Amino acid sequence: MNFRDKKYKRHLLCKALSLLVAGILILLQLSCTSDVTSMIKDDTAIIHVTFGIDKTTRALSTNESAVNDITVLVFNGNSSSSDLIGSNYKSFTGAGPYSVDVTARTGNSTIYAIANTGSNSYFKGVATIGDFKKKFDLLSSGDDLTSKSAVLMFGQTTCTITAGVTIPEFKLTRLCTKLTFNITPSNGITVTGYKLRSVPTSSYINDDQSQTPSYNPANNWVDCTAVSIGIPVAGAAVPAFTYYIYENLVGTSSTSVDEKSRMNAPSHATYLEVYASTSVSHSTYRIYLGGMNTTDYTNFNIQRNNSYVYNVNITGPGQNDARVTYVVDQAPVVGNYYYSDGSWGSSATPTGKTVIGVIFSITTSSKDQSHGWTHGYAMALTNAASAVTWSPNTSALEFPSSQVTSLIGYETEMDGYTHCQTIKTKAGSNLSSNYPAIYYAMNYSTYTVPSGTSGWYLPSSGQWYQIITNLGGISTGTTPTSTTDSGSGLAYWYYSGGASTASSGINSYLSKVVSGSNLIDWTYSSSDWTTGRWYWCSSEGSGSYACNVAFNNDGGLYLGFAAKTYTYSNGRVRSVVAF
Repeated sequence: MNFRDKKYKRHLLCKALSLLVAGILILLQLSCTSDVTSMIKDDTAIIHVTFGIDKTTRALSTNESAVNDITVLVFNGNSSSSDLIGSNYKSFTGAGPYSVDVTARTGNSTIYAIANTGSNSYFKGVATIGDFKKKFDLLSSGDDLTSKSAVLMFGQTTCTITAGVTIPEFKLTRLCTKLTFNITPSNGITVTGYKLRSVPTSSYINDDQSQTPSYNPANNWVDCTAVSIGIPVAGAAVPAFTYYIYENLVGTSSTSVDEKSRMNAPSHATYLEVYASTSVSHSTYRIYLGGMNTTDYTNFNIQRNNSYVYNVNITGPGQNDARVTYVVDQAPVVGNYYYSDGSWGSSATPTGKTVIGVIFSITTSSKDQSHGWTHGYAMALTNAASAVTWSPNTSALEFPSSQVTSLIGYETEMDGYTHCQTIKTKAGSNLSSNYPAIYYAMNYSTYTVPSGTSGWYLPSSGQWYQIITNLGGISTGTTPTSTTDSGSGLAYWYYSGGASTASSGINSYLSKVVSGSNLIDWTYSSSDWTTGRWYWCSSEGSGSYACNVAFNNDGGLYLGFAAKTYTYSNGRVRSVVAF
């Protein structure tokens, strides 16, 4: 499949491998024994279900055939009103083969087998085939199925249960389908991330499509979590990645006759967004999935128990392709507004865009440039938190190599992103309790940043210095006063009268979008510095003190420090993003 225009070309080759290979299908064999020990009554028999599989504990992406348990349900016929006449649940450990015995009445029957429900009560309340056909699995998120250690499998057969008759074997097949992507850009094009969108959250256990609705009974579609390439490199292929999703039978579109017109997709069609950039542009590619071969342009159905492999080659920005959002990157300007689609501009009320921040720098540190964030930094419009500690622990210096010990250190320490990632890794699940300021900065959710950026984080002292100079209008040519605190022995950076200038300058941008406590306000009734507006930095002065910027009530502007344990109500957390 090709994306083409006169000047640029993008090629997408989509190959669907229908049906999983037979070597990993599970086979079940049922038989009714005539042994007298198996007969409970004249009209009952023990159904012996056997199946074999190489059971190992591996990641789902390498073994879709893992079986942890199996439920067998036997009904006395094949109509919706047919009653449940026998059932059993059994879990397994170790290597196969495995077997399950079910006691049921003789006669015509329908037998269902379901693997990996994880519970012997999963089918509680099911009394008829009609009840069973209404049963569906519900996911908690778009990523839920991919993260599971085993997938649901389903099989069925009809037979007449009589003593001494062997029931032919039948298969278990997966409820989900597998999507594998290989993305390769041309030289000069950098893939920065991707996101699978419009994923169904539910699936019937059985595959009877005569029901209404015939698929996704929860009637809900969600997006998977966006994935950012850690250190994107121009021209570098993206390592193959895999999703597992439930069937999405959205149908066909007669107006979809080629690759470009695949945008004419039915509602809720699943597609992959790919984020890419060049030195002068960035693009979002939408690759619609479904169909069973490379020329089946009208079909958007994704069926259960299939494996699709998509090989995507991006050879141009595709600005004339209907499936591509293409933006020419004009160089950002300090004071531009940063938008949720990754673009920027001078308008605080752009049509069709959402402002998420204010650009305060058009250069980034060498470390951030190595991640692909070369355009600049933007400050969030609103606070992420207030009255939180930097950390309740004050004995350790977390970043010895970037400790701020001088006035120039306050201005040049630019490792905010690295600091936050280091702490996130160290703290793990304890991030919110052990490092609240960093936790709230990184989990700021009022505005969502585009894929391919750093994500929100707590700025360093040097990044706050850029905010007060580039947005606040504090002259970089003015030498600040250096004062040493007698209690801590730490020096702090001070501009007399700078609070008014800096807050007015920053607010001239913010006030066009937000108001109230999200503006910089330093007018308070007390001269106590703790009543002024001040903001945490990710940088440290010592093991006990973290850096901050304070718009003090006496009119002074400080780049200094505060005890990591401070929780004054006027202390704030303001996030930034590198892009």
